[in-house]
Amino acid sequence: NAMTTVLAPFRQMSEEEFRRVTEVTYLGYVNGTRAALEVMIPRDRGVIIQAGSALAWRSIPLQSAYCGAKAAIRGFTDAVRTELMHEKSHIQLTMVQLPGMNTAQFGWARNKMDQAMQPVPPVYQPEVAAEAIYSVVQRPVNELWVGKSTIQSILGQVFFPRLLDRL
Repeated sequence: NAMTTVLAPFRQMSEEEFRRVTEVTYLGYVNGTRAALEVMIPRDRGVIIQAGSALAWRSIPLQSAYCGAKAAIRGFTDAVRTELMHEKSHIQLTMVQLPGMNTAQFGWARNKMDQAMQPVPPVYQPEVAAEAIYSVVQRPVNELWVGKSTIQSILGQVFFPRLLDRL
């Protein structure tokens, strides 16, 4: 679950900042998945769980690099999952799309705004994520949407994207 972010409008982010968010967040998942598969493929078993975000589906202002990376992770995960299926592998690859979580992320993230930032409410406790992740270890699914706000964000993006743009 490698990640970093810069809280700023896109045009106020440097190319270096955008690249760093992409490298840590997106390529962190890519390289973590590669390392896990090196161990799992010879055994033909295992579960890889990508800790995703509702922002993989519905991007928000001030998080362009992070949202882009999370959407890329979703596409990457779907592609690798189908490759494993084609190979008739018993390795499971799942993505858990999480809502805003009460973590230290906003305390250590680079913030170029005039005020402290926080996740989009409602903010869930980390135990909610832990329980969801544990549940897909027990019973893997392709993707699990956690929390009412995640479900609303994803379905809203599918059915009402322009409305969400204005909101």
